Amino acid sequence: MRALPFLFSGALLLFGATAMPRTAPAQTSAAAALVPLASALGVTPTGASVEVYATRIESAPPDVGLLERKLLQGASWQTSALGAGFVYRAAQGSRSARIAVLPLPHGRHFVSCSSTEVVPPAKVADAIEQLWQNPCGTNESSVVLSGRLDRHPGASAIAQAIRSIGATPMGVLAGQSGAFALAQLPGGRPEVTVGGRAMNLALQISYDKASIAQVRIGAPTLRPGP
Repeated sequence: MRALPFLFSGALLLFGATAMPRTAPAQTSAAAALVPLASALGVTPTGASVEVYATRIESAPPDVGLLERKLLQGASWQTSALGAGFVYRAAQGSRSARIAVLPLPHGRHFVSCSSTEVVPPAKVADAIEQLWQNPCGTNESSVVLSGRLDRHPGASAIAQAIRSIGATPMGVLAGQSGAFALAQLPGGRPEVTVGGRAMNLALQISYDKASIAQVRIGAPTLRPGP
């Protein structure tokens, strides 16, 4: 089941608890902090991955063909097994989509759908709007900003960058292979909770090359507009 952006799964390293979404209403998306945080770290953004996803449970097998047409019209879909169920994937230009169908007891089926688009950071809000109306249930969305960094910041430098955008570091880990951090931006919504603590930003730095660090900054998001 898709419950949170991928980066937030790393919260288990810090708190050892399952993350759950908080549904308190608000008007400001935490995704608005991604570019400022990248700038504070000295990161050069290379793009953003926007995902809208939803899940539901059905009493009968879903019409996969109908879901495919609603998610990515005209695309060529590939099927693979997932346990006793199936996963369907397709890509078309900068967009991709995924459907998972898993059997449950008493003839029911768990269905998950997601649409993803890779866009320039300035087009994040437009992408969320275009990907909305997921056919598998109540929409949730996330954004992951990718970038490059020509230095290896330590834990104190990362925490300072987080504070510079008005957010509070919730835990920072840094070592020879990279860094990971969680933070809360006050007023940014939606939030997730891990071990009873609220947060809405996640940062991952990987030192894949000797001089260049690969950076990903993620946030759960709201649909743009009122």
